[in-house]
Formats: sequence, C-alpha cells, structure tokens
Amino acid sequence: MPSPPHHTLSILNTSGSAQRYGIFAFPPTITVNGTLINPNTVTRFIVAATPPVPNTVSSIIRIPAQLVAVCGTLVLEPDGSEIRTFDERDVTLSTRDGDGGMKPGTMWGVGVAEEGDGEGDGDGDEHGDGETEGVFVFDGEAKVDTECSVTGAFAFQTDTDFTVNDAEENGYQIGFGTNPTSDSTQQDQGQGLALHVIFSPEPNAYYEAQPGQKFVVAVGAFEWQDVVAGDGGTGQVECVVDFGEKDEVGVRQMQDGGLVVVGDIRRAGA
Repeated sequence: MPSPPHHTLSILNTSGSAQRYGIFAFPPTITVNGTLINPNTVTRFIVAATPPVPNTVSSIIRIPAQLVAVCGTLVLEPDGSEIRTFDERDVTLSTRDGDGGMKPGTMWGVGVAEEGDGEGDGDGDEHGDGETEGVFVFDGEAKVDTECSVTGAFAFQTDTDFTVNDAEENGYQIGFGTNPTSDSTQQDQGQGLALHVIFSPEPNAYYEAQPGQKFVVAVGAFEWQDVVAGDGGTGQVECVVDFGEKDEVGVRQMQDGGLVVVGDIRRAGA
C-alpha cells in the first residue's frame, strides 16, 4: 500500500476556554554503530502549531508523511538567537517483502565541505589547532543501506574529515524532517522545510534512524519549529498519537484539561 500524502490530526477543544496546541515527533530509535544513542542527545522541534482554538471547535492538522534526511548546522548566537542552515534529501525507509526478506532503505554519506563547495570532498579545512571549519553537507549520491537491520529505517554514514569537537563547536547536525506537500498544514501556512529530529554526529560512524509514526500533542502557546530538547516533553499536558495504525486520528481536550486520543476524527468531533 502506498504511503498517504499526509497524516491527519483533529483536535477538538472541549476544555471550556480557548486553547493552543503544538505537535512534535515522539523520540525516535537511533543507533550509532549498532548502539542505541541517548535520547537526551537529540533535539526535537514543533512541526505544527495552532492559533487559539475556541471551546467546542476542532483544529485540523495535516503532517506530510514522506520524510527527508536533513544535514547542516545549527549555531547559537551570543544574543541567544539561532542560525539554522539545512539541506535535505529524499529517503526510502526499509521494509520487508512478501517472503519476509529485508528491503533496505536509503543511506546518505555526510561530511565537511569548505565554504563555497557544493558537497563534501573529504578534505575539510584543517588548521594548526586540529579543528575543521566549513559546512556540513551531504556527500555524494544516495546508496542502499546494506547494513539495515530493522524496518522503517534509513541511515547516515559520516566521513572522517571532522572530530566530535568540530561537530559540537560548529553545530554540525543530521536527522530528518518533512517538506510541505499538497494540502499539508506546512503548505497552507507558507512554511518550508520542517525539522523533526536532529543530533550532533560522530566521525566515521554508521547511524541507523527509525523515525516511527508517533507524534506528541501538547497544550501550550507554541510556534512552528520551537525546540523540544532531549527525550523530555514540554512540561505541558500531552498525549501520544500513532499514525502507524491509522492515517487519521482524533484527540479531544476534556473539561478537566486532559487530552484523550479517540482514534477517529469523527468521534473527536462528536
């Protein structure tokens, strides 16, 4: 069955007052060289946020289902602002065929390129202090992830042209997100690439990312692409929805403020 163009979420507010909501990815499963990474080392982002939703009114959110791999930099400025520079590439997630055999997903190489280069050349820009300056980019063409061990995954292979310290100091990041698609909330609101999850990579490492299809719905005044750090939540009222079972899911905020997954958009609005 082909993947749907988007996942549809309906949030019905019956709390008694106007509310705002934010949606972000459930912590994904990511391994590095076969070892599960600490979920506190990933950064998640609000992928959709609502304006105030009046009592007894529903808000419909459509999240693109097709993921893209992302690679780039996130730099924190002295004034607290962020500079995000990311590129994206299409990915196919691993599946199993009718006989149970593994159909591997996409693997992308990533590394450092000197400023002005179109892609990583493996050289970087080495200085006497042993640190590498440049931009973190996709390197070469997509490959088949022959080391794939689970379904619903894609992979990164990092180059040897940087160090852990380079990655931390220069803000090198890899992960996944979505581009706006027809009728998606991203497109309707004129938004571009939405980062879902990113993390700082190690050199010469194989990363297998299993994004899953779960999202967290939270009550609060969020803005699109606000940061949700680590595996913790927002500190607000939250619930988890799973689009792995249904492409359309309903959530209702009750009078006591709690969020209830009703599983069906029609029931959410009943």
